Amino acid sequence: MEDKTSAILARKVFLVVVLFALLASGCPKAQETASPTAEERKEASGVAKPERMPPQAVRAPADKPALPAPQTTQPSVLSGETVLDPTVPRDAKMIQARLAELGLYRGHVDGVWGRLSRAALKSFKEKNGLGDPESWNKETQIRLFRETGK
Repeated sequence: MEDKTSAILARKVFLVVVLFALLASGCPKAQETASPTAEERKEASGVAKPERMPPQAVRAPADKPALPAPQTTQPSVLSGETVLDPTVPRDAKMIQARLAELGLYRGHVDGVWGRLSRAALKSFKEKNGLGDPESWNKETQIRLFRETGK
């Protein structure tokens, strides 16, 4: 059941990404099906609704710095100063990429923390004697992102 739910969610996310890409490229068909603008909503309801910022303009909160692409790892991640959260797609991509480098993760590095990600983490934790195979914590992160990968 969980795999089916994950697959449905992945399809929905894919469709949203495709729609945004079409809108950004100026595709007239996509713009015809896009939601109304703030002014159109105001005219229809008589009340102005706040406009949403486009995805590229969204910034990370000041208390949590934006993380780099999976190929590079910040020193704060290596030291455990910043603990990643596998439920956050950007963090999940970093973890998946590292598990893939170690040959433990064979799925797509997509930022979706699913069955394959959990299995790879479990394998890593068992090989390294890191306690609960399902949990993510500072110790697991430090061991995973070490240079040697052991």
